Amino acid sequence: MKKITLLFAMLVMITLNAQVESGVINFTSGYTGEIVIDPINVTVTLIGPDNLWLGVGFGVDSMTAGGDVITHSSTGFSDRQFLGIGVMPTPDTQDWTVSTNDVSAGVRTLVVTRPLTGTDSSDFVFDSSATNISLVWAHGNNTEVFGQHAANSRDA
Repeated sequence: MKKITLLFAMLVMITLNAQVESGVINFTSGYTGEIVIDPINVTVTLIGPDNLWLGVGFGVDSMTAGGDVITHSSTGFSDRQFLGIGVMPTPDTQDWTVSTNDVSAGVRTLVVTRPLTGTDSSDFVFDSSATNISLVWAHGNNTEVFGQHAANSRDA
């Protein structure tokens, strides 16, 4: 009986510590990301040129109005909401914590974390048992003007 109890306790501990990792996602040449979802938080790592803005949207397959997006530009990191195709995403409540924003040899490494559920109705709810998440991404000149991006900037 003691062995079964110990085995059960170990399985519960393993389950509680489970996390989902995307591995490195190659968005486009020189721009990658990674998403790690544990039972409490989601951590996103973006790596790209330090002279471009970087953006990733979650749970959408276009700039769908109401969709959730995070960006980094010359003005810093921002939690945003899509307002529709061709419309600049607007800032919403900042739920993310920037833990790393390093630049070395022209490459920015940005690591941000937030709880699985944000505070805005547009915030994507991450699921620690998810098998896929629809993503959109883009990068462009390092200003607050988020310009046109490629049609192949999405995946599931």
